[in-house]
Amino acid sequence: MSMLRSNESLTNLTDFVMQEAELADTHSYDQWLALWNQTEALYFVPYGDIDEPGLTVAVIRDDYLRMCDRINRLKSGQAHTQEPKSTLSRVLGQPVVRSLDDGRYLVQAKFVCVEIRPDREFLWAGTAKYTLAEVGTDRVELHRKVVHLVNLVRPVPALTFII
Repeated sequence: MSMLRSNESLTNLTDFVMQEAELADTHSYDQWLALWNQTEALYFVPYGDIDEPGLTVAVIRDDYLRMCDRINRLKSGQAHTQEPKSTLSRVLGQPVVRSLDDGRYLVQAKFVCVEIRPDREFLWAGTAKYTLAEVGTDRVELHRKVVHLVNLVRPVPALTFII
């Protein structure tokens, strides 16, 4: 991996990560799903520090079809822990962008996400790692999102929103 050189690419990639967080926080599920490459998609929240889905137990391990199922459930009202929807506010630290050998980019950012429910408040925190690809000159797509939660050292409530 090497540091990214183009300021325009850097801005596009960091803007993309900020947009992804905003869409998740506002429950803009269809727009959030549209960010993903349908073939490469992996949304992964592991227990522990391992980024490879076959090597560890996970809270979430979704390919594109499972993400579609998750989004449909959230939109249908059948995700009872999200009725009413959580109020979410996420703050991202400065994203670090690196070029990968295959032409994609790894963007990594620390985050804190406040979740407010009628019966509780919860603070989620960790590191999000995004594997992104530039498609043409004006589109970025998400191939992989790996979220390492510091909270998982203790029991946590259900994670039914988009973290």
